[in-house]
Amino acid sequence: MTYDELLKTFSAYGFLDHGKIDLLKKYADHLIEENKKYNLTAITEVDEIVEKHFYDCMLPLKEIDLHGKSLLDVGSGGGFPGLVYAILFPDCSITLMDATAKKCRFLEETSALLHLKNVKVINSRAEDYKNREAFEIVTARAVASMSKILEITVPFACVNGTILLLKGAKGEDELKESEKAVRILNIELFNAQRCELQNGDQRINYFFKKKAATPLKYPRAWKDISSKPLS
Repeated sequence: MTYDELLKTFSAYGFLDHGKIDLLKKYADHLIEENKKYNLTAITEVDEIVEKHFYDCMLPLKEIDLHGKSLLDVGSGGGFPGLVYAILFPDCSITLMDATAKKCRFLEETSALLHLKNVKVINSRAEDYKNREAFEIVTARAVASMSKILEITVPFACVNGTILLLKGAKGEDELKESEKAVRILNIELFNAQRCELQNGDQRINYFFKKKAATPLKYPRAWKDISSKPLS
């Protein structure tokens, strides 16, 4: 996919223009160069970065408006989707969280390179983060199975906030296995966006609403989440 195709697809939605395309190009070039020392992604060709990272992250934006919102991206890694959203929505307050210090350094360096004033980077495991119920939107992409991801994202969304999980073709199976987690964590699914990449890869993006405060025992320690997921 080319940048022109990306712009043509999303320009009508109001969040992508030529200036932001220029920032995405700088982001991609920096990602390719820094990936040599940080090992941030297996995707290193520009056309694949545009399709499998940028386009993929933008698909949920057909369904949700981030203007003026506060957003936490859990397990941000190379910045997907949180850093992409920071570029597209400069009035959205974005917190990027990752447990790996070198990935956090990359996120800080990239934010500075792109002169992004709306980004805060947190080097922490989600289960150690204390800022509960503070964000209107919490996102995660390619972190773990759905029941595990829900436990480490839901506690940080405010009541009536949104949890956005970007998933692939196995999303439906993961959703079925997460019924217990959905019930315990006081959330409900209100939208499942089914779409595909230009190459035919399937995507399902799940939008959950937080109905009530999360019980204080969650999230548990990661060893407990891994060995006894809420499923």
